[in-house]
Amino acid sequence: MSIPPPQRTARAWHCTTRLETDAVLVRDDSERRAVVRAILRHGLPAGLIAYAVVDTHLHALFVGERREVGEAMRRMELACHRLLGLRNRFDGARILPIRDQRHLRNVLPYVLRQVERHELLTDALQEGSAIHDLLGLRPVGAGLPRALLAELPRIVLDSLWRQLGVEPEEVSGWDAPLVEADLPYLEEATLAAFASSSIRSRSRQHRRALGAMVQAAAGLSAPRVGRAVGLAHTTVTRLQRQSVPPAWVAAIRRQVRLRRRLAEGAHVGSDRLSPP
Repeated sequence: MSIPPPQRTARAWHCTTRLETDAVLVRDDSERRAVVRAILRHGLPAGLIAYAVVDTHLHALFVGERREVGEAMRRMELACHRLLGLRNRFDGARILPIRDQRHLRNVLPYVLRQVERHELLTDALQEGSAIHDLLGLRPVGAGLPRALLAELPRIVLDSLWRQLGVEPEEVSGWDAPLVEADLPYLEEATLAAFASSSIRSRSRQHRRALGAMVQAAAGLSAPRVGRAVGLAHTTVTRLQRQSVPPAWVAAIRRQVRLRRRLAEGAHVGSDRLSPP
């Protein structure tokens, strides 16, 4: 009996790609954040609604035309080569059709739990997962919650906090200004919020990210904040007056509290993605 050809028409697609010989794709936070930026940049215009990056491969969930999805995956692979200087070629993206709405609901938690599924100790806070975008922890993926809820409106995004070991009710105070004990986590939290390896260039985007970083610690003195993040207090004072989106400041504060919680020994676990 002949094997039927792969289905070419569907509304949604589950894509995976990995390097030849199953070589390591990302080794540390810097490389992981570079891949996340590439996924968001090329995936969102093609209908991306969720994704995950683990050590050797990535998953992406799209709602859109297969041709556009395939092109987005190709661009992601090219961007990974450029950003990471990869020596291995990609094995070719697998693009599998999603049969119906029920299938889509079932695939979503499978994708979002990839970091836990592979027991990646190198990504304890699951930065490689779209969870960070869906919970307002990463402004560069701010369009993802809207895209996901348009396709799966019954999903309760706040339930994803439990996958990070946090009860949703606990987060209600996380948007408050930082205190002195939070400062050791401030710079790394900012890098995570912007999926960046550095925010010290003179680009406008980096200057605004620095502004959001120091404004996350509003209420603390400029010299104290400056010492914590390696900036002159005069620079901190200037950045405190800069106009930045409130969502950026909130994302950094949430990242700080998540990191401090882990450092103080709180468990980072998981729970199921909950419908209402």
